[in-house]
Amino acid sequence: MSEINASNFKKEHGDLAPDLVGVTELTSPYFFVPPSGNTAERPEDCEPGTLRFNTDIGSLEVFRGKTIGWEQIQRNPLSDGTYPEARGFHHCGRRPGNGSLNIVEMVTFASLSTPVDFGDMALGGSDANGTFECGAFASQTRGFAFGGRTDPFSDVIQFVTMSTFGNSIDFGNLSEGAQLTMGVSDKTRGCRLGGIKSAGPQPYQSAGVNHIEFVTMSSAGNTTDFGDLEDTPALAASCGDRTRGILMGGGAPSPGYSTDKIQFITIQSTGNAIDFGNLEQVTTYNAASSNSVRGISGGNGASPSNKIDFITIATTGNAQDFGDMAVSKYARGSCSSQTRAIFTSGDNSAAECDFVTLATLGNSISFGSLSFGGGYNQGFSNSHGGLM
Repeated sequence: MSEINASNFKKEHGDLAPDLVGVTELTSPYFFVPPSGNTAERPEDCEPGTLRFNTDIGSLEVFRGKTIGWEQIQRNPLSDGTYPEARGFHHCGRRPGNGSLNIVEMVTFASLSTPVDFGDMALGGSDANGTFECGAFASQTRGFAFGGRTDPFSDVIQFVTMSTFGNSIDFGNLSEGAQLTMGVSDKTRGCRLGGIKSAGPQPYQSAGVNHIEFVTMSSAGNTTDFGDLEDTPALAASCGDRTRGILMGGGAPSPGYSTDKIQFITIQSTGNAIDFGNLEQVTTYNAASSNSVRGISGGNGASPSNKIDFITIATTGNAQDFGDMAVSKYARGSCSSQTRAIFTSGDNSAAECDFVTLATLGNSISFGSLSFGGGYNQGFSNSHGGLM
């Protein structure tokens, strides 16, 4: 006869289930099937330690409490079989008066530690102080910055190894110098999306471009053509999962426009971007990040706003309201783990950091400050949505 010994069983509502006292033994030569459901069906108020299988993600997940929310149990190991600590990075930025910064700072997602100095982005054209308004993407081991506002616009691709402190190393070059360009990536491929290129003497004559190009992040080299965006956005935000790269909103100086458009690419193919849907507001200088299910976008330079929108990446459709950022800033950096997304700095002088729990809707919570006040920076991480 089978034995089931447990301290207690509980129903979701009421306490009509029997109490079983003693050691529990569940033995079978087959398997154990836990409760399952999609992300939308997650319980919002349950006991820490609650276990379920998420059919959207294809992974077991555990509820770690109301502050943290749901977290995947399955994680992808490094090549040596170990698992990386979830780290987020924010690089470069613009000082008041258009001065630039080459600082790279790191935060640990689990502890929400105060950001610490990691190293410098060492390459940036003729500007000895670094660059800003560059794009970013990351693999599980390398974090990349590319392009940026220097004189002339930078075409440099550079990277840091996220497990060790230190300065960036040269990787290769974009097909052109560009600023305000966006990046998406999965485990192996990083893609540059759009941006602004020079159309005359800096910094006043420039034009948006619709180019998409990619690199294989494990090897050094220049970009290869991927396809085209639907228009010529810069000043936009990007995120994605292991299949799709998402571009949200944006604008460009020539012709001048702002948009609420969301478009996407399939990262491991080549081809042009496809319409996804629309944000809840027209945005520029917004910041985005994602886990493997949900992407968020916050901040707006077109009209001051602290609004955060979200999408479900695997589907298409319009964004929905997520909550509000703790500060009403634009030109912020953002990065994410599978549990949390972080926003940093903003505008020309802010240094604030705040976070949201991606699985649950709500406002962001402040937790610290960068060592510098400045916006127009970017973020990347070793645990974003494209890696899981």
